[in-house]
This record gives sequence, structure tokens and C-alpha cells, in this order.
Amino acid sequence: MLRVQNIQSGYGLSQVLFDVSLEIGVGEVVALLGRNGMGKSTLVRTVFGQLPLQTGRLSFEGQDVSGWAPDRIARLGLAIIPEGRQCFPNLSVREHLTAFAAQRNGNASQRWDLERVFDMFPRLRERQGNMGNQLSGGEQQMLAIGRALVTNPKLLILDEATEGLAPIVREEIWQCLARLREAGQTILVIDKYVERLIKLADRHIILERGRVVWQGSSAELDADRSLWTRYLGV
Repeated sequence: MLRVQNIQSGYGLSQVLFDVSLEIGVGEVVALLGRNGMGKSTLVRTVFGQLPLQTGRLSFEGQDVSGWAPDRIARLGLAIIPEGRQCFPNLSVREHLTAFAAQRNGNASQRWDLERVFDMFPRLRERQGNMGNQLSGGEQQMLAIGRALVTNPKLLILDEATEGLAPIVREEIWQCLARLREAGQTILVIDKYVERLIKLADRHIILERGRVVWQGSSAELDADRSLWTRYLGV
């Protein structure tokens, strides 16, 4: 579905990514791992066209999207739950979940709509009239996930989806991701909880100083704990 080929990217004269390549197949859950500052969020921003591609190629479903604007890329069926949630303070929960609704995955039988998001996160149903700035951090994270889901994406990207959340809310997010996996949703997830990602993801990619230093299955990552110490600080 997504193919990243030898891309280099960064901020102005500061290069962050060096010849990064990866692929995500339909229905796969892939975890992008690495310590803070290793280039994970930079890679996501580059995939979405928020940062210019210096060299390399990005393709989605076989179509070259290198250099495309973020809105054009999103309309192909990519959605992101960004780090920091970025909910609109002056939109209600219901407005968030209706204003961004779209059908981009072509699978009407699995369509995400307002009611289905409320079934996933009952707390949002209770808070549907509240503005974005009236929600707790956990509720904002649920809303950010719901906002992405109602676009019915082909590829869902989560950047630190459980960061800073209370354990009970974090568990609810993990359960949500497990349900999405069971439904066949293609996912790229960035998070630091390696034990949970091993149970969730099919494959893992480790970035170190802007380079891919390891790729492998959950079984392989679980078996080689030296990788955790060397690259993940676990």
C-alpha cells in the first residue's frame, strides 16, 4: 500500500532522514520504533507532504505521490492521529466527527460514522456537545482517533497515541487498536510501549539517527532483547 524508497528529508539545512526505505502492505500493522529525536515524526510529516522530499520516492497504492500537497495525499485515503491530538478548541465533539466525515476506503460494509465511533468510545457520546478545549487529555485522544476514523482511511497513522495518558485510558486506546487490527485496518503506529506493540503489530521498523537500522517481525523483536537496549532505551 505505502512504499517509501530511499527518502531524505529534514528542516531547512538540517537533514534528519537518510535514505529511509520501508513498505506497508494492505491489512498490515507496522510499528515505527526509536528513541526521541531519531526521525519518526519527521518521516510521518514527509509521507504526508508536510515536509519537502529532498531525494527519494513516495508511492501509495502504486501511485507516485512525491511532492504532493498534504490535502491531496489525505484524499487518497491516509489519515493521521497527530502527536499532541490537535483538536479544535471551538468545535464540539459532534462537529469534529461530522465535519471530517468521508468515504475513502471503498468498503461501505465497514464504514465508520458518528454512531460507530460513539460505540467505540462511549465517553464521546456523553461529551458530544462539549468543545474540544473542554475535554480531558484522554477524551481528546479518543476524539482525535474518531476524527481520523470517520474519514474511512485506507492507511491510519498514529503518532504517540498513548503518550501522557492515564493507564486506564491508555488501555482503552490499546483495545481500540486491537479491534481495528481485527477489522483489517492498515496501520502505522509510533509508540514507546514495546511490549504492547509486539502483541499488536505484524512488523517493526527501528530508526536510529534518521536511518533504518533494523526491520523484523514481532517474534524476532521479542526474541532479541539486545535491540531494545541498543536502540529503544528499554
